[in-house]
Amino acid sequence: RVEERMVFIAVIDNGKGFTPSTQIDGNGLASLKRRMQELKGTLDISQPKSGGTQILMKAPLKQKQY
Repeated sequence: RVEERMVFIAVIDNGKGFTPSTQIDGNGLASLKRRMQELKGTLDISQPKSGGTQILMKAPLKQKQY
């Protein structure tokens, strides 16, 4: 959703989940975190009590350049 010049993206699944603080091979989540930092946004990874994984991203929209 877009709200007050911010874009919000949620990715949620109902799988078995994982603990975000554990070491994970690969660079998918590390790359996502780096890209969100470059956009001056935030990335939050959590495990809902219902199970699965929830990834929430929030970033400001760029101003139009004229």
